[in-house]
Amino acid sequence: MKIKTLTKLAAVMAFSFTAILSSKADTIAFVGSWNINDGPKWYDNPLAYSGVGAAQFLFGAGDYEISTVDNLVAHIDHQAYYNVIGVSNAKFAENYFRGTEGVTHYEDVFIGDAATDTVSAYVQDLFDSPYANDQTINYAFRVTHDVPESAATIVLLSGALLGLAALRRRL
Repeated sequence: MKIKTLTKLAAVMAFSFTAILSSKADTIAFVGSWNINDGPKWYDNPLAYSGVGAAQFLFGAGDYEISTVDNLVAHIDHQAYYNVIGVSNAKFAENYFRGTEGVTHYEDVFIGDAATDTVSAYVQDLFDSPYANDQTINYAFRVTHDVPESAATIVLLSGALLGLAALRRRL
């Protein structure tokens, strides 16, 4: 086989393998749920969490998607229920946060304004929300990222295989 033909064949094989391996999708799996009011009491001024932050606190480090619908992956709405200090419970984006997560406490901003007061997806605040109802349950889904083989590895492997095939033909 000619070197040009081998080079072209190696390039086609590398492109094909790369396309196949890089087409892997992320895996999303339900890991659990929590009622926002299961968290620490508001008057203890606990740390405030976004929906994703609460999932990381409760279920371990990782990437999460949060839903307010149910535990089915097909129904993920990327929103979370939150308590707003002194105002009400509300639904915001799953990673919504006011302040600095891991630093901001629940009572840090409290002026009685739902647009500016601190929010948390994991705090027991009985001002305006019942302790347990369907409007305060968040569902967490862990996202596992599949890592495709690097293109360089595929090219090297393809080249080695083609080199062995060419060597075999010569012998």
